[in-house]
Amino acid sequence: MIDTCRSKAGFTRDDQRECVQLAPQTITRNGKPSVVVVSAEEWLKKITRRGSPAEFLSASPLYGADLDTERQHDEPRGLSL
Repeated sequence: MIDTCRSKAGFTRDDQRECVQLAPQTITRNGKPSVVVVSAEEWLKKITRRGSPAEFLSASPLYGADLDTERQHDEPRGLSL
């Protein structure tokens, strides 16, 4: 863990190497976790979309299940103005 004072002073080469080679680094403020620093490569892996929306839906465990998708044709409820 890196405390806030050390992070304000600037990250050293060792801090940067730690973030790239090891697990994400937590910066604490008053002894409580405040910020997590990860390498740019790891962050891009997290935010990059994998596949299309169609591929996502076709990978669903419910894909191919016989679901009732008929729309109800009820009349709207009465509304007094």
